[in-house]
Amino acid sequence: MYFINWPAVLFMLIVIGLLVIFAVSFIAFIRKLLGNSTAARHHTIEMNKKLDYLIELAQNKKD
Repeated sequence: MYFINWPAVLFMLIVIGLLVIFAVSFIAFIRKLLGNSTAARHHTIEMNKKLDYLIELAQNKKD
């Protein structure tokens, strides 16, 4: 008859579960970080376009 060490099995399941949670959290963090940088880049481009337009208006008003 085989003897199963249930505390060791439970500990191993907990460790595997924590590793899975860590991996999923890390992947979600990286995806959010990349998404935010893309959104920030897009926002910066739009702001630069608006500033260029305002500078152009100001220069035309001087003339």
